[in-house]
Amino acid sequence: MENRDPPSPGEAPSGSSFLRGVGLITGDMRLFGEWVKRQVLVVQLLDWVLRGVAQVMFVNNPVSGLLIVGGLFQQNPWWALNALIGTFISTVSALLLGQNRGAISAGLHGYNGTLVGMLMAVFSAKGSWYWWLLLPNVFMCMLCPVVSSALSSVAGKWDLPIFTLPFNILLCLHVAATGGNHPYFPQVDFKPNDHLLALNESLQSLDISQLSQLLLSVPVGVGQVYGCGSPWTGGVFLLALLLCSPIICLHAVCGSVAGTLSAGVTRLHVAVLPLDPHLPPHVL
Repeated sequence: MENRDPPSPGEAPSGSSFLRGVGLITGDMRLFGEWVKRQVLVVQLLDWVLRGVAQVMFVNNPVSGLLIVGGLFQQNPWWALNALIGTFISTVSALLLGQNRGAISAGLHGYNGTLVGMLMAVFSAKGSWYWWLLLPNVFMCMLCPVVSSALSSVAGKWDLPIFTLPFNILLCLHVAATGGNHPYFPQVDFKPNDHLLALNESLQSLDISQLSQLLLSVPVGVGQVYGCGSPWTGGVFLLALLLCSPIICLHAVCGSVAGTLSAGVTRLHVAVLPLDPHLPPHVL
């Protein structure tokens, strides 16, 4: 029989090292968060901003946030830039206002700024690279922690979360104040979707290509959380969710599937989406 020397304590199987490495970038990356606390403020802000971008999907992972940012740039660089600026401004405002440091480091004061900045760019009729839009973007995102704190003080009496209510309030105020005829910040003119088919017609006329488009509407539905209408962007978002929490990823897929199926079951309409990544989501 061969005599095999036992592995030294410093050696570890390659599979164990791989799993340990995967464990460092999955979940909420707590060890990385502890390391970030000992770094300079610039590194901490970068971590907080990425976590804030990911917290839109209830994910507290900076690598997931980085993947989501990549998906946003794939969809539209101008939208992604506004989302990052909104997250940064909202996070810094919360820091200056003395909000809870733990909530800030978890990105809980950044995700409303992400949505406000992103959707203000999506709904702008001026199109991409209209730099004047950064003025209301910065102003509205500065108000995110203020509105969040006010709503939390009221909803906290009944132990109710506020989620994205500050984003809804601020974006609706911006859209209502500007409208479609504003000389500097006009909003898009919303029109009915011309690509809708009645349920009985859609079941009879669907071919293989249209059926594949309906299947692709599942990642599109996930991407629409950020206002993105590309299935590839939605796929990147699902990968980001899977990296942090497979359970959250599964629930996101199930929710998108349920939304598509419920449209057919309730005999509303089944959308055959023109999956052109260059079209804004309000056209899709």
